[in-house]
Amino acid sequence: MRTPIKMFSTLVLVAALVVPAAVQAQRENPRIELLRPAAGDLVASRLASGPFPEAAPAIERSAVSFSWPLAAETALVSRAEPFQAASREYWFQVEGRELVDGVAFSTTAAGALVRINPLPGAAQAGASIDPRELRLIDPRGDSHARGSGMEQLATADQLRQTGVPFVEGTTAFRLGQELGAGRFILRAERLATPQARYVVHVFDRGSDAVLRLTTDRGVYLHGDRLTIETSLTTQHGPMALDEVTAFVTSPAGSGWPVTLRPAGDGLYRGTLRLDGSGEADGQRSDGLWQVLVSASGEDHGRTVVRGARTAFSAAAATARLVNASAAEKGKGGLSVRFEVEAAVAGRYEVRGVLYATGRDGELHPAAVAHSAAWIEAGQAGLLLAFDPETVHEAGLGAPYEIRDLRLMDQGRMGLLHSQARGVVIRR
Repeated sequence: MRTPIKMFSTLVLVAALVVPAAVQAQRENPRIELLRPAAGDLVASRLASGPFPEAAPAIERSAVSFSWPLAAETALVSRAEPFQAASREYWFQVEGRELVDGVAFSTTAAGALVRINPLPGAAQAGASIDPRELRLIDPRGDSHARGSGMEQLATADQLRQTGVPFVEGTTAFRLGQELGAGRFILRAERLATPQARYVVHVFDRGSDAVLRLTTDRGVYLHGDRLTIETSLTTQHGPMALDEVTAFVTSPAGSGWPVTLRPAGDGLYRGTLRLDGSGEADGQRSDGLWQVLVSASGEDHGRTVVRGARTAFSAAAATARLVNASAAEKGKGGLSVRFEVEAAVAGRYEVRGVLYATGRDGELHPAAVAHSAAWIEAGQAGLLLAFDPETVHEAGLGAPYEIRDLRLMDQGRMGLLHSQARGVVIRR
C-alpha cells in the first residue's frame, strides 16, 4: 500500500519556511527542548570558514515541505553503525620490469585468487598480460609455465565480457590446490610494456587470517578527529604486527599518513584531524574519503599480509542548527521551527522523525517530515510541519520527540548535523 505524502503549497509556505531572524523573533515556548548532542552525534560547534565550493548551479531554489505518516510499530534505526571492513586480501604495485625479474607474494591457504591489472593510463598501451605468459614458482621451488599450476584462467578479453567493471586490461587466475600455500614467485615470460606499472591483487579466500578495519563514525565534519582501529586475527587469536601503515585520502586526491599504535588485545589505533582545505582550486573536498591500511606479521611460521579499505564522508560546516521552537497547527497538528545559521548561501534541508506517546505510555514513530529552502548567509528558519491527521489519527499524543534529526547542504551534498534524539516537546 502506498504511503500518502502530504505536500504543502510552495507559494503558501515560502514565507513560513524561510523566515529571516531580523523579521520574525523566535516564539517563546518553554515546552520544547533542543537536546544536547550525545556520543556518536554529528554537530558543528562552529561554522567553517571559506572558501567553499559553489552550490550546484541548477539546484532548485523554491521552498518545499512535506510529511507522511508512519505506522507505530515501524522499526527504525536512528544511528547507523560505522562499517567494518573484513579482508582476506592484499595488493601491491610493481613495474613491468619487476614482473619480468619475478615478484614474490605469500598466501596462507591453498587456492588463492590472483588478479593483475595495469594502472589506469597504461592499459591503452597494450599493457595487459595473458596469464599463460606467466611462470609460477611454488613454495617447494617447482616451476610452472603456460598455465600449469593455475585454474580458471581469465584473460582481459574474457573478463571484459563478464560485464563486471574490472580495470581495463585486468587478467586473473586461481592457484591450483595442489600447490598449497606459502611464498610464491610470479614472473612474466614476455611483456610488451616493461615500463608500465601494475597492481597485483591476492585474495587469500580460504584463509583464517582476517584484517578488520573501522572508523569511529561514518560521517564527519572538517575539523573533527577521525579515529581508525584495525586488527589482524587468525584461528590462534590476535596477531602482533611487524608492520602496519594507514593512509587517508580525500576525493580530490590529497593524502595523509596516520600512525597506528598498539592499543591492547591485538588492536591498533590512530587518529587524524580532518582538514579539507588545500584541495584542488583552493576549495574544500566534500564526499567520500578513504582509509587504506596495510598490515603484515608472522603467525606460527606463516607470513601473513593483508590490506583493507573503508570509506567515510566529510563535509565543511557550511551551516548549523542553533535553536528550535514549536507551535501547534490545528487540532493535534505540530510544527517545529529550526533556526539555521549559514556561513554561505545555499539550499539547506532539515528532516526528522516525529515520535509520539501512545496509550501504553511509550514513544512510537508517528511521522516523517522534510523541509528545504534556499538560505542566504546569516540566520533563517526551516519549518518541519506535521499535519493534524498524521499526529492525531493513531491516538498518539504528547510528549513528543523528534529523532534522527538531520541538517543537509543539498547543493554541496554534505551532511552537517545528525542527532539520534534531537528535540523533546511537552505540552
